[in-house]
Formats: sequence, C-alpha cells, structure tokens
Amino acid sequence: MHIKQVLIEGFKSYKDQSLKDDFSPKINCVVGANGSGKSNFFHAIRFVLNDAFINMRGDERLQLLHEGAGHRVSSAWVEVVFDNSDGRFPIDRNEVRLRRTITAKKDDYTLDKKHINKSEVSSLLESAGFSKSNPYYIVQQGKITAMAAMSDPQRMELLKEIGGTRVYEERRRESLRILAEADSRGAQIKGMLSEIEDKLKELDAERAELAEYTALDRRKRCLQYTLYDKELAKAQSDLEKLEKEASRLRASAGAAADDGGRSAAELKELERGLRALEAEAGVAAGQAKDLQASTARKKELALSRSRLEGEREDLAGRLRREELRAAGAGRELEGVRARRGAEEAKLEQLKSAAAAAAEAHAALQARLGELESRRAALYRKQGAPAAYGSREERDAALRKE
Repeated sequence: MHIKQVLIEGFKSYKDQSLKDDFSPKINCVVGANGSGKSNFFHAIRFVLNDAFINMRGDERLQLLHEGAGHRVSSAWVEVVFDNSDGRFPIDRNEVRLRRTITAKKDDYTLDKKHINKSEVSSLLESAGFSKSNPYYIVQQGKITAMAAMSDPQRMELLKEIGGTRVYEERRRESLRILAEADSRGAQIKGMLSEIEDKLKELDAERAELAEYTALDRRKRCLQYTLYDKELAKAQSDLEKLEKEASRLRASAGAAADDGGRSAAELKELERGLRALEAEAGVAAGQAKDLQASTARKKELALSRSRLEGEREDLAGRLRREELRAAGAGRELEGVRARRGAEEAKLEQLKSAAAAAAEAHAALQARLGELESRRAALYRKQGAPAAYGSREERDAALRKE
C-alpha cells in the first residue's frame, strides 16, 4: 500500500485544485523554491491522516482556508488516493479515496464519495497501520536532528514509542488498574457474602422456630378437635338418655291416664315432669347443635380471645394509671377542701368583725347625731341673747341643759 495521488483545493497556499501525479511505491522527493508550497503539501497529507488535526475549532479551520489577494475561500478539501492492491485497507477495491472537507462551520470526511464519521476514519486508518499511539509514520522537519541530539535514555524511550511497546505498557497499567478494582470489588463482595451468610443463619433459626410453632399449633388444633368431639358425643348421649326418659314418662303418663285409680294430682305431676324433660331435651339438642356449629367458631374465638386478652391487659394498665391519677387528684382535692375550710373560718371571723364594726359605727352615728342636735341647740341659744337678762343667767341655763 502507498499514496498514489494527492488532490488539494482551497487549502493554505493551494487556491485552485491541484493534482499531484502518481507517486512511486518506493521513494518520492518533493523539491521546489522557497514559498512554493512544499510544507503545505505535507501539511495537507497530515491534515487527512494525522490525528493532530482531528478536533479543530472554527477559528483553527479558518486559518487553513486559502487567503490570497482576493477574498478568503469558503471551503477547502484534500483528497488522498491510496493504492490498495495489497489489501491493506479492509475494502475490496484496488484504489481507496479518502477526502476531508472543511468550512467555517463543518468538518466532513468521505470515503470513495460516501460520507463517513471521524470514528470510522480512525478505525479505517488504524486497520492500515496508521495508529494514534504510534504517529511516527510521518517524520516532521527537525525530528531527525532532534533524535540525533537526544541522550541515550531519551533515544531509548523514543525507540520504544516507535516500536509500539508503550502501547503495551499503557495496556499493562490499565490491566493492573482493572485488577486492583477487581480485587477491591472482590473484597466488597466477600463482605456482602459474609453479611448474607449471617442473614441466612438468622433465617434458618427463624425457619426452625416457625416449624416448631406450626407443629405445636397443629397439635393444639388436634387436641381442641378431640375435646369438641368428646363434648359433642357426651351431649348426644345425654340427649338420648333424656329422650328415653321422656318416652318412659310418656308411657307412664299413658298408663296413668288409663288407670282410673290414680289421682289427678299424680297425673299433673307426671305431665309437669314430662314438660320439664322435653324442655331439657330441647336445651340439650340446642347445645348439641351449638357444639357442632361452634367447632369452627371456637377457633376464631380463640384468636379473638388472645386479642381481647391483650386489649384487656392494655386497658388494665390504663385503668391503673387512671386510678393513680385519680388518687393524686383526690389528695389534691382534700388539700383544696382543707384550705377552703380554713378560708371559710377566716371569712366567718371577718364577718363577725364587720358586724361589730357596723354596730360600733351605728352607735357612733347615733352619738354624732345627738351631739349635732345639742350643738345646734347651743347655737340657737347663743343667737338669742335677749332671752337672758345677763351673761350669768345664760351660762346657768346652758349648764342646766
């Protein structure tokens, strides 16, 4: 496989379409004056083949478009034609054409005039030996001089990179990282398995308890059924006895009715006994039916009883708490009543004192009225001097009063 032709249009210094003639499958040499486009020619080949130009921004693509004396071209493309007679490309054709077209907003690849994406281009080039990890199929200007000036360790690293061993070292590091992650996940899985085993042990213990409970419950139901069956058999036996006794009494009553020598009182007594036995027989028959019907009901009642016993215990606890609260409230009420009695006694004392004060106030009011009357009389007497012949007569009259 070798490059057969290169077609360029609008790329850097190549404004119009340029066709480079068929190249030799051996060695080709490009010569020309400075500025004739030798470097741009190699850039065009790298533009199609080298991954350094894979991801480009819009401004970077604009720099690759031809810009001469006129306006900048709107698009550029480079097409590399490969001789695939040796089948290096996995395509059943002797000639393969790979073109890349760029504009300010798009970047497209075509393979034999069919559109393909960048990942397909990378896979196609890698299948032909143009590996991203070993980009030395193109030796750029100055690389030989740089290699000659390298130290021995640097040159060894470069040879490893060219030989492709770095790829395997990277893969080895990646494999070691994956193994470390696998070991970490294995430790986590072991921890989870340990937890699961502990949980399984707990479940086994619970399953054993459940099996034991199931066996005991089955035995309890068998015993209950046996007891109910015995009670039913006993009730049926009692019913048969009562029916026989009733038949006997009926026969006796019939004989007594036929026997004219028996007294009416004995006949009535027998009839009462017969009615009593019939009533007992009816009760026994009802009990027998109830026993038959209650066989299934008692199972439900047993469950209800356990539930009610739990509720009764809860209610008993609540009742005890309420009794304690009531006792505390009773004690508090007694204290309030005692304080109320003391306050009522103080109130009676205050009422007595108020009554005494009222009586004293009334007496003082009466005394005050009396004094006011006397003072008014004295003022009247002072205001009538003509009634007395002298001051001595007046004073004597006042003293008498």
